[in-house]
Amino acid sequence: MVPAGLEHASDKTVWDFARSGGFTIVTKGDDFLGLLSVLGYPPKVVLLALGNSTNEQIIDALVRSRTEIESMLSRDDIGLVEVY
Repeated sequence: MVPAGLEHASDKTVWDFARSGGFTIVTKGDDFLGLLSVLGYPPKVVLLALGNSTNEQIIDALVRSRTEIESMLSRDDIGLVEVY
């Protein structure tokens, strides 16, 4: 879910919002990978590499991967977590 007021914001604006608020960006697109490679983290990015998926399939993948996602995000040396 995108915070109110950011529905049409640029990727950089979303990035800055996530960085300043201590949020993690969860995305299906690779738009934020370029920012991650240039600006580093925070924010960290969870990339949903799921292809065409229903909301239910996305939720299932996130729930199934929860422990791994939390573990990876807690590490200081990792800025990207991919979920398949």
